[in-house]
Amino acid sequence: MKNIITYIALVIFAFSLQNCKKDKLEDLNCIQLTDVNAQPIGDYGSCNIQIQWKNSSLSSRELTYLDFPDAIDMSDTENQVITSAFVYPNPAQLNGVLNFGFASSEANKNLKIQLGIVDMERNVLLQESVKLNRMGDLSLQLNDNIFEAGKFYRLYYRMSSKDESSLFEGYGNILVCDGPVESVEDCL
Repeated sequence: MKNIITYIALVIFAFSLQNCKKDKLEDLNCIQLTDVNAQPIGDYGSCNIQIQWKNSSLSSRELTYLDFPDAIDMSDTENQVITSAFVYPNPAQLNGVLNFGFASSEANKNLKIQLGIVDMERNVLLQESVKLNRMGDLSLQLNDNIFEAGKFYRLYYRMSSKDESSLFEGYGNILVCDGPVESVEDCL
């Protein structure tokens, strides 16, 4: 009887470990490389890079990463057509700045931007909300008390106005390195 109970406990433990693995983000080690001037310089990894930094519907789970209180006054925000989002540089430097921007043909129209950065285990590491127009970028500090060098992360974003709760939303992957690197392999 004792052996049967031990066996059942081991089977339950094994299934719980398998479920934990399934809960991790997939395709995290695939990034669009950008230089310090926000120019694309290539891709790294073997996933479908074309789905990153585009307008794509987020799942209800992913939207929770962007569900946090803020004090943004939406009264002067306006709808606009956004064609893409981007970060630079990617890879970014630990204790440095990662910039988030977006492409729109309509300058000087304010909108609300919400960002959430998660790790592979879907732990929310950073959440930020600002009002911004196309003429500016949002700079995020990648502090070493939150991020680790040599690790990939996922940045979720949503842009909205007073009239539209989601003008543009999606995600993209980032890599944080100890310092400037010549290649991604130098960081890992």
